Amino acid sequence: MLCFILNLILQIPYNILIAVIIGVTNVIPFFGPIIGAVPCIMILIIVDPWSALRFAVLVLALQQFDGNILGPKILGDSTGLSAIWVLVSIVVCGGLFGFPGMLLGVPTFAVLYALVQEWVNHRLKEKGIDGDGNPLLPPREVSGDDESDL
Repeated sequence: MLCFILNLILQIPYNILIAVIIGVTNVIPFFGPIIGAVPCIMILIIVDPWSALRFAVLVLALQQFDGNILGPKILGDSTGLSAIWVLVSIVVCGGLFGFPGMLLGVPTFAVLYALVQEWVNHRLKEKGIDGDGNPLLPPREVSGDDESDL
């Protein structure tokens, strides 16, 4: 929506088409904005080169705003993955499954990461260690005759 509104303000032709392409490809972390901007700029170069230049500057500014301010504010650490794991999942799943792999790679990897983390924490708990590597405290025994235990 933000791209569409800014396209209207800057009077860029085919603003609905361009905003939809940018919105769909922006779902892909890291590479999505580049993947979406290239065909849009090529379309605009054919129609109006000055619009293409305005759009290139707009996309650069919009992606900086989205990546550094808006994205972290909205998403936070919702996936629980570090940036390197996000990048690895995009590259690996994109290489194996193409565009659908780029879209579904990060959520799939986040689920697998959570399952493995849960399994490892369960195994550590069986050995008397918590998830951070600290020993677990033995449970306190409650005796029936002492009121301080209540």
